[in-house]
Amino acid sequence: MTATVTIPGSKFYIAIETSPGSGVYTTPCVFMSKAMDSTANVVSDTEPQCDAPTSPALVRKIVDSVEYQFSGSGKLAETSLRFWREWLRSGLARGIRIYENDQSHAHDGGYDSGQAVLSKFRQNQERPKSNEFDITIDIDGALTWVDNA
Repeated sequence: MTATVTIPGSKFYIAIETSPGSGVYTTPCVFMSKAMDSTANVVSDTEPQCDAPTSPALVRKIVDSVEYQFSGSGKLAETSLRFWREWLRSGLARGIRIYENDQSHAHDGGYDSGQAVLSKFRQNQERPKSNEFDITIDIDGALTWVDNA
């Protein structure tokens, strides 16, 4: 029996532009958990059956839009506090890269690239532990998949 090859958690991460439009990316550290949500917003359309008018109508599902959101939480690094605070308060989109499998192209490695806004930055602290944080990043528009070399 062959063991399943899984993707290590270290291969799933986000890189964020240091400032809007700079093209220079940084990888925030100390994430303890990360998630990427991809959602298809579906609407229903009821269509009667013309060839069988007494039969129940059919319900068709139509994808109206697709949206993406990255979230994470972990220990708040002192060097990251200003980064998160300034991004949220600016209201500006930044370039992001979400690496789902940071391996070679042969192993389906690559990243999603796009623009995003920081929609939530939350700090919390429980005595005597270190400060923790939660973030939510909403993708602004489409993501483009980029294969690793």
